Amino acid sequence: MFNKKSKAEEQKAFASNIKAIRDQLIENSDKVFRNNESKLYSLDELKSKKILNVKGGKRIPKELDYAPFKTNHLYPNISDFEYNSINLDNVKYIDDRTFDKIQNYVLKPNDVFISAAGTIGKVGMMPSVKDKTISLTENAHKVTDINEDKLNSHYLMYILNTTEVQDQIRELISKTGTPKLSIASLKKVKIPLLPIEEQKELAKTWDSWNHKIKELARH
Repeated sequence: MFNKKSKAEEQKAFASNIKAIRDQLIENSDKVFRNNESKLYSLDELKSKKILNVKGGKRIPKELDYAPFKTNHLYPNISDFEYNSINLDNVKYIDDRTFDKIQNYVLKPNDVFISAAGTIGKVGMMPSVKDKTISLTENAHKVTDINEDKLNSHYLMYILNTTEVQDQIRELISKTGTPKLSIASLKKVKIPLLPIEEQKELAKTWDSWNHKIKELARH
């Protein structure tokens, strides 16, 4: 009985610590956004400057389905998006035939994804996977082809997760039918574009906090 209580208390402490660090991260990135509102650019403007591109995901063709076994091709759902990454514990797989049909929709290491249906606004980057592919569901978009000399992908990920950007996203979600964030709407989102060295320093700090969150979440 004592061990069960101790375990529950331990889990509660982990959850509390995760929330505290996450709140600190959001508060700090929110402050950066607010202090640089004179430097806002829409994703569409950044696209026109050839700093990034915005693309959608792809659904599995109707005549095909998930693989009933593990393969080298992962196809996560929105529910797998967590802690600014993808939880691969219960991820689904597709076989080579299905992958051939959607191979143009794989995530690359510096891509930043954002959920566009269901729980809209979950932002992250793909985890490191060896000799495997991760394809993007049709219920998400990605900011890709990022010019790292102008825009740090990690900085972008955290900025897209700020309260200010999430508020923009809520305003841009379609109000008719099933709520969804279109690519055209996502391109309207505005973010502060700081000097690249400032972006890198901020991303380094925010990455360290996010690493602590993931470490605590593993317990």
